[in-house]
Amino acid sequence: MSRSVVTVQHGDTLQSLAARELGDWARWPELARLNDLRWPFLDTSQASEVPESTDAGRVLGVGDPLRLPVPDTPALPITPFGCDLAEEGAALPLVDGLENLKAALLRRLRTPLGHLPHHPEYGSRLRTFLGQPLTLSLVLDLRAEVHRVLSLDLRVAKVQSVSVDVQDDALWVAATCETELGELALLDRVSRTRRG
Repeated sequence: MSRSVVTVQHGDTLQSLAARELGDWARWPELARLNDLRWPFLDTSQASEVPESTDAGRVLGVGDPLRLPVPDTPALPITPFGCDLAEEGAALPLVDGLENLKAALLRRLRTPLGHLPHHPEYGSRLRTFLGQPLTLSLVLDLRAEVHRVLSLDLRVAKVQSVSVDVQDDALWVAATCETELGELALLDRVSRTRRG
């Protein structure tokens, strides 16, 4: 764990502190600016009672605190299709890339259209078709709805194929999509219950 403050010791210079604490002696001006120091910056010949401050800055002595710059937080690795929690499996597993896209598309297909109050355009109308008599028109409407929903995600370059199979009160959806990372195959069951 990195420190945010160090105590000035006998013999310290801004260069030696920058080398020891920041890994580069040439970063000493950064310490001077951060701590509002003026020349000679440090006086380690004797202990300081209170750092002397003026409009031109201050000089620190032995025992005075010296603030260090906070290191940048390491960035999370960037994945082309983002990273999210997996829907199933061990405690808080992460999925990224095509698996994350696949989970996002399946979630959109399973969610009833208008179910999210602040995102009324999110979801699909697939459940509204369940329980209707199986006709060619119904199958074409189902395929068109799956195609529409998958096309809404900007990560999908092209919906290549969609097939649907209606079984009693459930619907099986199979689709393949073209993405910048390659082809993605989806297979999902949508039923009247909340979880497919």
